[in-house]
Amino acid sequence: MRGNWLLRAGSLTGKACERTLQSPKGSLAMLAGLLGLSFVARAVSAGAKPFWFDELFTVLMAGLPSMAKVREVLAAGADAMPLFYYWLEKQAGRLPLDPHIAFRLPSIAGYVLAIVGVYFFARRWLSPAAGLISALVLALSPFRDYAIEARPYALMVGFVAVGATLWQRIDDGWPYALLLGASLGLGVASHHYTVVALVCFGLAELTVLGLRRRWRWRAWIPLAVATGPFWLGLPLLLRFRQVVGPHYWAKPDWTGVTSTILLSGLSLGYFVPFVLASVLGLAHLLRRRRQNTGEVLREAGASVPDLLLAGMLLGFPVLLLGITLATGGGYVPCYNWPFIIGFAALCGWAAESFLNRTVVLWFCAALACSLCLREGFELVTNWNHDPRSRYTQALRNLAEVEPLLEPKLPIARAEISESLALFYYAGREAPARLTALADAEAQRRYTGRDTVPLVMLALSRAIPLNVQRTGEFLASHPRFYVWLSPQQPLWLLHDLKRRGVQLRLAAVGRGQDFFFLAEAQQP
Repeated sequence: MRGNWLLRAGSLTGKACERTLQSPKGSLAMLAGLLGLSFVARAVSAGAKPFWFDELFTVLMAGLPSMAKVREVLAAGADAMPLFYYWLEKQAGRLPLDPHIAFRLPSIAGYVLAIVGVYFFARRWLSPAAGLISALVLALSPFRDYAIEARPYALMVGFVAVGATLWQRIDDGWPYALLLGASLGLGVASHHYTVVALVCFGLAELTVLGLRRRWRWRAWIPLAVATGPFWLGLPLLLRFRQVVGPHYWAKPDWTGVTSTILLSGLSLGYFVPFVLASVLGLAHLLRRRRQNTGEVLREAGASVPDLLLAGMLLGFPVLLLGITLATGGGYVPCYNWPFIIGFAALCGWAAESFLNRTVVLWFCAALACSLCLREGFELVTNWNHDPRSRYTQALRNLAEVEPLLEPKLPIARAEISESLALFYYAGREAPARLTALADAEAQRRYTGRDTVPLVMLALSRAIPLNVQRTGEFLASHPRFYVWLSPQQPLWLLHDLKRRGVQLRLAAVGRGQDFFFLAEAQQP
């Protein structure tokens, strides 16, 4: 009797779930609930994660007294991000929140925009359940980690995803065209490489031109206007390239395409079978059903321009890499994230095209449950975690060792990028003698890159970071200490020895922190 009751309850639950997922309003309500949970979980995770080097540039520059000062530091070569992004972060930093949440709030908003944009983009030509699959694929991908990073990658993807769904509705009136220009323009103003996504839209629009034999000015005008922020920010971008570009740490290379991280941490190359299956499936549908006008192919509601835009966004890494190779620009795999829009949309299309309706519903329900479990786990794990603990512990280790060291002698951190985090988290409690040595030529000699010392020197013009050039420091400090933590590079020690500086182990702190007494030879 009890078993029958359980079976009946399970059957009713399954039917209710099926009705919800098949209904546009039901799937949208489920998406809204999942987004609410994700927003809270992302905010909690943001509050538990310490700022890393690039994020600290965002935080410190957003804290400068005026945008004119921000522009001055950018012109010195401190960073390549657009001026608008720092204005946005400055506004976020004024919110009465923990800085780890406040400065990451724009990225969390970008993550939410990306999920919503992908849902409506896929929903235009897919069933509610398949559209929800597309949104959940994006929500569960490693892209979620960039929702808690104070850098513009999540905003970039969010604005492009919203732009994709607005582009689909261009024929519904000029308001959609205005919103399209605004969305893509904000994306370009947040990250320069968003302009590459406009190429994907342009190629998709050329497909519409070929099918309809007429120009859609409602699409072309917004795309042209959206490039405006790129041209306005180009002088600062060229200045950054002039200062840092010759030995920039992230040079473009074709291996960067295969290192793009996807859903399971595998590289893009592992998803070639998926891309091939999509192409073969599209070819199969083209053979089966083509309207007389040749304008629109519909199988599960899919149109040729929509599928091509999704496919071109999937190929964003190849397009970006080709452009950066041709222009000599910087390239990091995280710049590729707009591809996840195309990947997620094509996953929903593939599920609806190759699976029966029941399997699609169960697949969608499984993804929704997976997201709930993951967000719940992160909420519990990160609820009371202190993001400052790592660096405050490092400062406590230093305080324990200081009685063993000669007073008043400067202490130089072996890894210059770690110095930025120590200065930020220590605040007024930072030891006055803690310094960072910056030597672009020496670092280039040992590592082939000089980006970090150059940008640190540029930032120190506006913020008192106690960053000094190695040669000038040695001239005024013949004796000092070098602080070396585990897994930090040893090139500074080698460079000091090359300069004739003698090193002697003075103390070993907790956590295997080594303190070397450095003594420059007298001329």
